[in-house]
Amino acid sequence: VDLKALLFNPTKPFSRGAGSQNADIDLMIDCFVSCFRINPHNNQHFKVCLAPTSPPTFHFVLVNSLHRIITNSPLDWWPKIDAVYGYSGELRIMFSETLGRVIQGCSTHAPLRMTPSLTFKEKMTSLKFKEKTTEMDTRSYKYLLLAVVKLIHADPKLMLHNPGKQGHEIQSSTAELITGLVQLVPQANMTEIAQEAMEALLVLHQTETI
Repeated sequence: VDLKALLFNPTKPFSRGAGSQNADIDLMIDCFVSCFRINPHNNQHFKVCLAPTSPPTFHFVLVNSLHRIITNSPLDWWPKIDAVYGYSGELRIMFSETLGRVIQGCSTHAPLRMTPSLTFKEKMTSLKFKEKTTEMDTRSYKYLLLAVVKLIHADPKLMLHNPGKQGHEIQSSTAELITGLVQLVPQANMTEIAQEAMEALLVLHQTETI
């Protein structure tokens, strides 16, 4: 069985049991990054992870894989992140939708503080049987949101790319991205996301980005 097909099957998400979630997600990220480095234009698994109907875990794997590609590419011949700039629009939609879910979740539940000592993967495992589904969803979307904001910070051009768009469309999508980040800055119950959002806003306003 093809490993990629096994790992990135949205109708049957790969799992070796609750105790293996960390290792499963790490394996998916390793596979995603390796496939990109071998053939950055073979984007079948990319589209699967990006699909709105795919499990949130797939979105988390996608965003963290892209972050690794940006921040950990020491070899000159490895393909660069600009090979997937064409998906900027879909990534902006993911950011907006995740932001909306988190803001809505925080308004309907007691503040959910992020625990620095636990990763998203560990949280998903520990929360599975301990919290209501809605609360678990809000917590998992917070970790996805943090990952997306870190991605914006790492390479803002990935989120700003607008090929073939008119000036007013570019202005609108850029304004929506910045407005979303600004919304996160005063969130007292999400200090790590708020700090990362401030860093992303600073990078977005640097001369080379503008």
